Formats: sequence, C-alpha cells, structure tokens
Amino acid sequence: MEDSKFIPSGGFVPGKKPRRGAQDELDMLSYYSQEGWILEQFTSMGFLLKKKEPQTTAYLYDCAEHTRAEMPAYIARFSGQGWEYVTSCGEGCHFFKAPAGTPRPETAGEEGESPFTPLPGQPAPPPPAPVTRQSVQSCLRMSILFWLLGVVALVLSAVGRVGGIAVLQMAALALAVLFLFVGSTYFLNFLFTRSQLKSAGGGEDDQK
Repeated sequence: MEDSKFIPSGGFVPGKKPRRGAQDELDMLSYYSQEGWILEQFTSMGFLLKKKEPQTTAYLYDCAEHTRAEMPAYIARFSGQGWEYVTSCGEGCHFFKAPAGTPRPETAGEEGESPFTPLPGQPAPPPPAPVTRQSVQSCLRMSILFWLLGVVALVLSAVGRVGGIAVLQMAALALAVLFLFVGSTYFLNFLFTRSQLKSAGGGEDDQK
C-alpha cells in the first residue's frame, strides 16, 4: 500500500503570490486529512501527503519573507496561537496547520500588523469566490470527462498490446494513469465543494 501521494496545486507557485481560490486548495487538504492523508511538504509537483492516522485538521497560508534567522520567531508567533508550521512554497509563502476549530491567528507580526502579509509590492490575495451549484457541477463534469479519457486511453493501450505496438501500449497506458488521476482529483474536489454548498444552505436549493 502506498503511503504517499501528490496533489497538484494551481494556486501556489514558488516566487509568486497565491492565486485566487488558493485557500480552497488548503480546505481540500483538510478533507484529505480526515482520510488520513496529511500534508508533509510542498514540492514542484504540488502537495506531498503522507498516510497517517485520520485527523480533523485545518490549514492556512501566510505570505511573508523572512531570513533564516528570523524564521524561528516568525513560526513561534503562530505556534503561540495553536498553529504548527508545516512547509513553505518558496521563501515567501508558508503553510500552517491546527486542529479544526482553532481560531485563525490574530496577528503574525507586531501589534496592528495584518496577520497575512502579502509579498513586497504585491496586493493581498482576494477572498475565494463562494461555492456555487455551477462550480460543483463543473467539478463533476470534469471528473467524468477525464475518467472517460482514461478509459479510451486504456482501450488504446490494449490495442497496442494486441497489435504488438509497444510504443502505443506504453504511451496510452501512461495517459490513462494521468487521466484517471486527474479525474479522481476533480471528483474529490466535487465531494468537498458539494459538502461546502450543503453546509452553506445550498442543499435546499438543489431539492427545489
């Protein structure tokens, strides 16, 4: 049984400010934590999760550039408010975790400073767009699309095997794995956004 997995990130890029909806990715990682997949590290491939005991964990990010000597004091500000440092995306974006329900840090710097400081010369990221029925349905449609592409690629791989075309077989198999993985990621996002919509009262609208 594999004890690690990568979740691709579209909201976090080293050296750049987080994109719109970046916090949604961390909220999805909270969903993974309930299944025992815990954020371990941020890499060029995205979020590296390790299989551990299931947890109910909340994640947040903070944008601030500090020298190596300043990092311990910076991390201690969050630790003192119940947030544990996990990893960083480059040198200017840092991830923290805490048990679900832990209040967000009131300040990450001196008194009166914003708790989430944007990178120098860049505006703070806007709040994520609210979850809508359209966005939930879009995630489901994308998951079905990529699963269908995965099935087609598996068929092509079988054709290559029967026809003795090794290149076609291997290339199609690699595409099938990729498509099925992306489809599964969209489906997990669908489950997460659907639960968010229902908790916000959107479930009633779906029944009308």
